[in-house]
Amino acid sequence: MLQSATLQDSGSGNQGRSNTRILVYDISATDSPTDPIAQYVLQLPRVDDNGGTAAINRTAAQSSIVVLSDNKILILSRDGNGRGAGVNTGTPVFKSVLLVDLNGGTNIDGSFDAAGAAVAPGGVLNMVTPVPWIEALNLIGRLDLNITEIEQFGLNLLPNNGDINTLSEKFEGLSLVSAMDPNAPNDFFLFIGNDNDFQTQTGTLLTANGTTQAYTAGLENDTMVMVYRVQIIPEPSSLALAFVGGALLFAAIRARRKSA
Repeated sequence: MLQSATLQDSGSGNQGRSNTRILVYDISATDSPTDPIAQYVLQLPRVDDNGGTAAINRTAAQSSIVVLSDNKILILSRDGNGRGAGVNTGTPVFKSVLLVDLNGGTNIDGSFDAAGAAVAPGGVLNMVTPVPWIEALNLIGRLDLNITEIEQFGLNLLPNNGDINTLSEKFEGLSLVSAMDPNAPNDFFLFIGNDNDFQTQTGTLLTANGTTQAYTAGLENDTMVMVYRVQIIPEPSSLALAFVGGALLFAAIRARRKSA
């Protein structure tokens, strides 16, 4: 899956990059197939990353995917706000896991494969049905806009890099493992990790000539892993992902990166 739209499928501005493509490969015969067996269009969320205004100015690009079945996938989609984004940036407004059903979209394989062929010229989708998605998990905790649930776990949504407990900008890792609970066989742990870009004030790097050199990125940006217990409900004809218990088990498993 492309992070956001191709050049030929983009409109003006960052908000014009929402029509991205998903490619499906058959690996039953080889680990490195050369041609996809299916292709789809997914319309990524478009958000106002300044918050509180009606102006849509950004595509919440995808950073990671997890395949659940031949037609169901999880997608990590986010804005560019949060700790590590720099000063003069707003509060995080969209960091969510989307549940996608490929069965609901048009297979465009073979139709828009040529170089420069646009399925969404100027950012406008052209006579095909995009795959449907629902928001399965909201990291910010704002499915109810009146509640900032993330604060219950000692984290915050401050602007301009905030503090050490501000939600990170780049959540880019997604993994799903069984909870190994014999009483709940459909329960899984969903791990969501950030990329802190080695931002630390006490860093060490290895130079080209083999020596080490200290560096500072100006702030400490911890590695953070969010862990949720989820339940995947086997409903072949519909999208289904439930969150059980307290949902967020460990708000911040942190490890400060001291070397690159």
